[in-house]
Amino acid sequence: MKTKILNLKKQNKFLSVTIILIVVLYVGLRFSCSSSYLSTMKVITSNLENLNYQKAFQDFFSSTFSYPIDMNELYNFNKGVLRYEEFVSKMKDPFSKIDNDFLYVPLISRKNNLPEGYLLISAGIDGKLNTKIEGALYFDEVNSLLLYNNPVMSNDLSYQEIESEFKLSHCLFGKKDLLIEYINGINVFISNAIQNKHTPSSLFEKVNKKRRLKKMDCSVMGRGINIGAGRIVIQDDNQNVICNMYEGKEYNFTDGKQIEIVGSFRNRIDEATNSVFLDNCILLEDN
Repeated sequence: MKTKILNLKKQNKFLSVTIILIVVLYVGLRFSCSSSYLSTMKVITSNLENLNYQKAFQDFFSSTFSYPIDMNELYNFNKGVLRYEEFVSKMKDPFSKIDNDFLYVPLISRKNNLPEGYLLISAGIDGKLNTKIEGALYFDEVNSLLLYNNPVMSNDLSYQEIESEFKLSHCLFGKKDLLIEYINGINVFISNAIQNKHTPSSLFEKVNKKRRLKKMDCSVMGRGINIGAGRIVIQDDNQNVICNMYEGKEYNFTDGKQIEIVGSFRNRIDEATNSVFLDNCILLEDN
């Protein structure tokens, strides 16, 4: 009987010591991994914010209505604005064990094969880039990637992972990469443009008064007429807006109905015909 009690005590003692060791190892591992992860994320945040890299992408998109097919195209576009060496150093992936850059992945529209968005991907905690991509992806292929933090792309305008929540499973089973940023440029363009609503008359008045206004994204509502060759006229009783339509979107509607279109004003006015011209126009809805 005494032997049984002694054995039971030994087993309890062994179990207690084992539990304590597991807890200590867990806390130590979590603290070590968490500290390393969060400090690296701070480096990424600082680099990207100081570089103001988003402006470089935005300026490229604003000029071309697409994103670069690779980083060299972005560098060349921003010559004289960004120092090449600084851009390259800031785009280094602090998680990478072999000093790689972030993986830049253009996102392609299936309709026109143009890069309408992009991803920036980091190697993540294991330090190894597991994502194998040569070239670009279609938007609907993003959810198939092995990422810690894959958002629902179908509804997102943009997504930036700066203050990522640390999970120990990332450290223990790190064969996934970290999504740093996702951008759907067309949706961002639409979201920004609809904040600046006009009728043909109010748009004409605004751009006519502000002769120095070289560029503006906006939406226009009025009677729509498809005049062919990829152009739509939006009218009210006084003015016309000539919309050069973006080829990546459909624009079916009934002539004469009220419609809303977003587009980019690029300092083109015809006072003789009371017309304002917009480029890269997208039909939002048929009212």
